[in-house]
Amino acid sequence: MKRDGRSFDHRTLETIRLMAVERVRDGEAPSAVVASYGFSRTAIYKWLAAACKPGVGLRAFTPGQRPDGRAA
Repeated sequence: MKRDGRSFDHRTLETIRLMAVERVRDGEAPSAVVASYGFSRTAIYKWLAAACKPGVGLRAFTPGQRPDGRAA
């Protein structure tokens, strides 16, 4: 069985991203962290970049909705 993020709901994905970024900030290797969650290696670097941006960051939002929560 293949594991990927498409089977998770938005809230779960948000929690995974937040936990992964926190683990990297605590000193774990990014490749080891993302491998433990079953995502691609490039995903962690996108999450780390998003975590540094003010505003939206790693929040989950519904497709068709702006990151600030308003309807598109």
